[in-house]
Amino acid sequence: MAEFLPKSILVTTDLSSAATAAYPAARSLAVAYEATVTLLTCIDISIHLGESSAGFEMPLVYLPEAVDAIKDRTESSLKEHLIRFFPGLAARHAVLEAARPVHHTIVEYIRSSGAELVVTASHGRTGISRALLGSVAEHVARNAHAPTLIIPCGKAE
Repeated sequence: MAEFLPKSILVTTDLSSAATAAYPAARSLAVAYEATVTLLTCIDISIHLGESSAGFEMPLVYLPEAVDAIKDRTESSLKEHLIRFFPGLAARHAVLEAARPVHHTIVEYIRSSGAELVVTASHGRTGISRALLGSVAEHVARNAHAPTLIIPCGKAE
């Protein structure tokens, strides 16, 4: 059996404090394998339904200027996360616009980037919130075609 020595680690994040639970494991693996880290987040630009002032649902579409502003703020946050949580490592960030479910966008990025290992946190949703929101981590693990380490939030140690 060949030895597993990943040189590129993809860390997914929604920039929440819960998502940072995956960072210590990703950092340790990057140090151990002398791997490059890419910190990835997605901006959900899919069309959602919202209630109008008249009380009926209508599609909400993001204006390009609004998406650009969100993307700029997100990139700044990612850079701060890299400095704070991954100092001294070969690291970069990526922000993707997700026009369909975020997990599809992440899986496509994994394939196109050639990431050899994926590290992600799971928010641990259960019940109705899991049924409504799904589990991005679970979808990524099932479809990534790369080893995926899921860190449950609150159990990073």
